[in-house]
Amino acid sequence: MIYLKQFELPSKESEEKALHTIFEGLKKGRYGEQFFESYYPFGIFPEIDFRVLDFDDITILHGNNGSGKSTILNVIAAKLHATRNSVYNTSRYMNLYLQFCHYQTDMRWTGEEFDYSGKRSGRYDIAEITRVITSDDIFKAMLHGRVKNDQIRFKAEMLGNKVCAVKHGGPEFRPKHINLETGENVSRFKDAVEINRLSGTKYIREKLGKEERGFSNGETGFMYISEMFSEEGLYILDEPENSLSADLQMKLAELIQYMVRYNNCQVIISTHSPFLLSMEDAKIYDLDMTPVNVCKFNELDSMKKYVNLFQKHFL
Repeated sequence: MIYLKQFELPSKESEEKALHTIFEGLKKGRYGEQFFESYYPFGIFPEIDFRVLDFDDITILHGNNGSGKSTILNVIAAKLHATRNSVYNTSRYMNLYLQFCHYQTDMRWTGEEFDYSGKRSGRYDIAEITRVITSDDIFKAMLHGRVKNDQIRFKAEMLGNKVCAVKHGGPEFRPKHINLETGENVSRFKDAVEINRLSGTKYIREKLGKEERGFSNGETGFMYISEMFSEEGLYILDEPENSLSADLQMKLAELIQYMVRYNNCQVIISTHSPFLLSMEDAKIYDLDMTPVNVCKFNELDSMKKYVNLFQKHFL
């Protein structure tokens, strides 16, 4: 299912016009300070002669670090007003840059027309079905998992100390006087009875709930992507393979292809992963070429380096 058909980046002439406006504004003090280190995202894509992206069900942006993969995804997501959890690289010039960007959607989904409330006037808003998943989102999910595990361990330690105090401590840890009217020592007495009735391990397990195996960073990341990938729509994935093993990258490729084929999803990905790049029928833009062009998986220079590496060590 193709929701986003085409995205058009600013022409070289448009960028030059916009930069001229910026320089004039700097001279007159419209933008505050006189000098800035960067005019991001201006000046990136004219250098590699990249202007128009035509999308398939699965479209992949591939290139070396600094080639502009994530920048393109940020621009597309910002122009579409896509839902995202993590902040993205931007600048004070991003909104000006977006004015020169244009896109085409499937006829059933609205493009860039808005009503007076700031919402698109059509019934079907592509922003409502577009989700962004970045490596930052995955790392945050991993961190959340670690914090949760640390909290469980801390609570288990506190409960362990309590068990030892009741079972092996002095009389002060086993209250004998309780007052049902005021509630004095009632909860402590109930705890002491329960601790003496159960083994220490069973008491802790019942208080903490069912004990589950801890998951690795890669497993946590894969589960996060799987949970986000639950509904039909347009998904923008920025290097989702980070922290995933080879096996999990293969499973991620299978998941993406399944969601595209059976759940009406369209996926745009930036990646270095050979497992994702080798997905059947994926359209690959090679940002290491000038001009940028569509390539097959086995034509990518990075994949040829993998071949040379394996031939050196396995043949």
